[in-house]
Amino acid sequence: MSKSKEKRFNLSFGQKDGEAEEWFFAHSDKSAYLKALILEDMERSGVFAKEGEFRGETKDAAVLPAVQPAGRGN
Repeated sequence: MSKSKEKRFNLSFGQKDGEAEEWFFAHSDKSAYLKALILEDMERSGVFAKEGEFRGETKDAAVLPAVQPAGRGN
């Protein structure tokens, strides 16, 4: 048996998360959407400060424009 590089996790939405749940499930490629959110958050936090670090194969132009953080208190 070989080890898979794929990682999985569970995502749950509470009763008060209806809007977030609808927004998430409206995206056809949920994996690409989550990757784009993570990469955008890394950029905001300065992880991409060094040029060439984390070259984003997942920074799909079709996905990133749809990433709109909502009400995170920033």
